[in-house]
Amino acid sequence: MRNQLLILAVVLGIPGPLLAQDREYLSDPDPTCILSTDKETWMSLGLTTEQLHTVEGLQTACETDCTVYKKSTNKEVALPSTIKEYQEKVLKVIGEEKYVQWLKWCANRPVKG
Repeated sequence: MRNQLLILAVVLGIPGPLLAQDREYLSDPDPTCILSTDKETWMSLGLTTEQLHTVEGLQTACETDCTVYKKSTNKEVALPSTIKEYQEKVLKVIGEEKYVQWLKWCANRPVKG
């Protein structure tokens, strides 16, 4: 069974480090980080100009949606769900490798929130 999982991981192109050590970052990303990440940080991850523009647009949209949901009576459910949705959009834009690097930065940044 273990060999089958290894073969599946290779076939799917899942890098080994992501399967093990990076799993902790993916399991519970910091919800405040998407709005706190500045242009310099995104650029340090190696984003292209197009990716940067798209991610900054996602940050703006997330901030707008989050502001609406903070005023909502259903904010305990809606706000985390909205942030997770935007985190998934960021993942699609920047790719898994850069996304994991970003989550590591989020987990280790000096000031949170």
